[in-house]
Amino acid sequence: MTKTPGNSDGPRFGPVQAPGCHVCHLVSKAGDQSPPQLPPKPQLPVYLSGQWLSMRCEVRPLGLFLTRTLWYHVSNSSWRGWYQYYRDPNCMQPWFLLRVEGIFSRAGPSLRLRGATNYDFQLLTAEVTPQDRGIVNNLNSASEDGRCGGPWFLNRPQDVTLAGGCYLLGLSVPSTKYEVVKMEVDMYGNALLFLGDVDTDGGVTLPERRATAYQTPLIQCRVFPELVTDNEVYSLPRAQLVSMADAGAPRCRPWKAPLVTLVPLMLIRATRAY
Repeated sequence: MTKTPGNSDGPRFGPVQAPGCHVCHLVSKAGDQSPPQLPPKPQLPVYLSGQWLSMRCEVRPLGLFLTRTLWYHVSNSSWRGWYQYYRDPNCMQPWFLLRVEGIFSRAGPSLRLRGATNYDFQLLTAEVTPQDRGIVNNLNSASEDGRCGGPWFLNRPQDVTLAGGCYLLGLSVPSTKYEVVKMEVDMYGNALLFLGDVDTDGGVTLPERRATAYQTPLIQCRVFPELVTDNEVYSLPRAQLVSMADAGAPRCRPWKAPLVTLVPLMLIRATRAY
């Protein structure tokens, strides 16, 4: 009995149609009871220095969405982040902006996630800017007991460091986030930064409770010149970062192939395979 390919089936390729493709050969030899043992991706060292951006609108608990912008300076082990929260999944309706600053330190390789490195991020200052009247009312209600700053006004930033943060937003200052960090490079040569997934159970942050999964990766749009400190020979990823730093040109809008361009290319390749 043979199965007739349906509309949901993608184009089929044989190992002969992809000469020199080791992964294709492994997949073709696999079966239902013996999945292919594919080679792992190379483990890249973590170089945080630079500016990192969200590639899309990201999801958070309680029906919130956000985009992240993070800066890391290895020269003084400092970091800062802008977390722009929205009310809609398209990130078109601003809710509030959270700006934080702190310091970080490396805590050694991860024992749970292959290729990851443990980092400790200390949050030392925080500022909140409400961008919707609904969140203004919520913040003013929460500030009555003195645990969320106040009074609050629309589009007026307020430092909540001395108030110890804002419990309504789940923000505690000072605090320490025990993170896992991993780096990869995408098909266009862009550096990607993976941080540990968000803890949604509301527990106390402890070193032994580091994340075991990752958030959506951030893409690097700028490398700070502080990365270039000597004339030693490094691996390819660092060499790429150094060359970017030498160029001095910000890459805060990384190019991506549009979907309308990728689809015809995929169709052409599928047609040639037959």
